[in-house]
Amino acid sequence: MQSAGEKPTPAQRAAARKSIADAPLGVSKNVSIDGLIKSGKAAVSAGAADTGFDCLRRAAEDAAESGNDRLQALSLQDIGTSLIDAIRGFDDEGAIALQGAAEPANKIGVSEISVQSLCELGFI
Repeated sequence: MQSAGEKPTPAQRAAARKSIADAPLGVSKNVSIDGLIKSGKAAVSAGAADTGFDCLRRAAEDAAESGNDRLQALSLQDIGTSLIDAIRGFDDEGAIALQGAAEPANKIGVSEISVQSLCELGFI
């Protein structure tokens, strides 16, 4: 039990979040989105595809809400690539995500995301 005026512990702060994917207090939205992308990619690589896709989709949603086109394109690229490489039968959905990454990335001048997404589309 805490006394009045004491700071909450990390466990208490984590328990107060709506979702485990919610950013802890004091962490910028962009850092949180970047962390979700990295976590999602790692989870997919480790064979935990459902968890990975949850993180990547949450990153794409959060990036869209915050208006960060670069992080949104990056998360869509990772969703598309992961769908194509990690799960059989999801090439169509992966292609849609990659196209969704390539076009805005090209418009905002982030050519590496656009080029990688188009290369992956060429692969399928």
